[in-house]
Amino acid sequence: MVVHQHHEDLITGISKQMKPVLENSGQGIYLYLDDDHKVCNKKFAVMLGYKSPKEWAATEAPLSDVIEADQDIVIKAYVEASEKMTAGAVRSKI
Repeated sequence: MVVHQHHEDLITGISKQMKPVLENSGQGIYLYLDDDHKVCNKKFAVMLGYKSPKEWAATEAPLSDVIEADQDIVIKAYVEASEKMTAGAVRSKI
C-alpha cells in the first residue's frame, strides 16, 4: 500500500535525522506517526520494561502498558506535545 510505504519512509527519515538526539539524550524519547510507525530511544524502551527500542516498536499498542495510575498524565503530556509543541515530563504516581 502506498500510504504504508510513505509512513515507513517518513519514520525512517526522521529517525535518521534525529539519531544524535535519540542516542545522546538523557531523556526517554519516542517518535510516533501511528501504531505501526514509531521509534524510541533505549532510555524510553527501558523505562517501559523493554530490552530494546526495536522490541518496543514491535508492540501493537504503544503506551498501552503505561500503568493505569499514569494514563491521564501520559495523555496530557501527549496532547501538550502534539498540539502546543511543548516537551513534558511524566513522573509515576507509584
